[in-house]
Amino acid sequence: MATASWRVRNFEPDRDFPAYIAFLNEIMELSGTGEPTSREAQLEYADLFTINLDADRLIVENPDKAGFVAAHDVWRISSNPSAASTLVVHPAWRRRGIGSALLAAGKEHAKEIGATAIDAYAKPDDEIAQSFLDVCGFERAGNYVEMKLTLDAPLPRPKLPEKYTAFTYAELKLSKAEKLDLLFEAAQEFWGDLWGHNVAVDEDMGRQAVVTNVLGHYSEEAMFFFFAGENYVGHDRVSFTDTDGEKVGYVGIPGIRRDYRSPELFAALAQVGHHYLSEQGCTELKLSDWGSSQETLKAFESSGFRQTFHELGYQLTL
Repeated sequence: MATASWRVRNFEPDRDFPAYIAFLNEIMELSGTGEPTSREAQLEYADLFTINLDADRLIVENPDKAGFVAAHDVWRISSNPSAASTLVVHPAWRRRGIGSALLAAGKEHAKEIGATAIDAYAKPDDEIAQSFLDVCGFERAGNYVEMKLTLDAPLPRPKLPEKYTAFTYAELKLSKAEKLDLLFEAAQEFWGDLWGHNVAVDEDMGRQAVVTNVLGHYSEEAMFFFFAGENYVGHDRVSFTDTDGEKVGYVGIPGIRRDYRSPELFAALAQVGHHYLSEQGCTELKLSDWGSSQETLKAFESSGFRQTFHELGYQLTL
C-alpha cells in the first residue's frame, strides 16, 4: 500500500512491538496525556477490542531513522457493521499527507472486513483532528463519554415509576431461547438506533454476538429486563471487578424502546443496576457511553456521576 512517498504496511507483532511502544510513549510524553504503555498492555487492549494486530493495524515507518511516525488501527467489534478507527500521526510529521495515506489504506481494509462505515473520535479541544475528519468526509455522529461515581455509603433500593417492573435474567420464567430473543431484541431495537450501537447486519452473527459478549461476560443476577405492564421496554446489565478486595462496578445506560425514552426513566432504570453493584460492595461506579443525549447524561450527573473523559464521535460512510 503506497501513497506518494509514504509506504503503509501491516504491523508485524514479532518485530514491530518495541518501536511501536516507543512511538506511543513519545506521543503521550509530548501531549502530556496518558501513562506509559507496554507490550502487555497493548496485547490486553487488542484482546479486549478484538483487534487482529497482523491485519487490523497499519503503520508508516520513519524515513530518517528506525521507528514509526504514524499508525492506524481499523477493526470491527462483534456484529457492528461499522469499523472502529484510531489514527495517530506523530506531531513532527503532520501536514505531510501521512494521515490521508493511512486513511486511504484504512478505508480499503474496512471494506475487506465487510464494514459499511468507519467510526472515529476526536477530543473536543483538538481542532486539528476535527478539521482533518471534516476534510476527509466524516460527519458528526455522537459523543463518547466516561463518568464515575464514588460511593461513600450503600445506595438505597430504587423506586421504579408506577407500573414498571424489573426482573433479572434468572427470575424470568422463560426458556433459554426466549431469553435470548429478549437480549437480541434489546441489542437490535433498544440501542440499535444510537451511534456506536448499530443494528447487526446479519441476524445469525448478531445472535452469536449476544451469546459471546453478553451471556459469556455477565452474571444472570446482573442482567435486568424492564417491563411497563406486560410490554418489554428496556434492558440493562452491569459487572464489577475485584482487585485485592477493591470492587469497581461498571454500569451501562439502559437500552430503552424509543417511544418510552426520557432522561428520568433512564435514571430510574439505571438505579436498579447501581443498587445491585452497591450490594456487592463496590466503592466506585464507572460508565462509558456512546450516543446518548446530553439530557440523559445530565440525569446521571444529577445522581452524582462526574465526567472524566469526553470525545466527539464521527462517522464516514463507505
